[in-house]
Amino acid sequence: MVQLVVLAEVLNTIEEIVGKSIKKNHIEKAMGDARHTAANVSKAHKILGYQPQVFLKEGLTQEWGWIKSLYSP
Repeated sequence: MVQLVVLAEVLNTIEEIVGKSIKKNHIEKAMGDARHTAANVSKAHKILGYQPQVFLKEGLTQEWGWIKSLYSP
């Protein structure tokens, strides 16, 4: 399962899940900043048998639920 996303999409997804806006501070790229990055999990798959089970939104939703359970009475 390969899912490439841009940072803006991640932030928008978090806003949607949490129900609040994130204050974004757009600044110029610094010299040497990577234009694109992506996790390569092929080594984890080969050695550990790791296989992603969920897409970004589902995973962030589960994570938010877990965080809320830690801090809710």
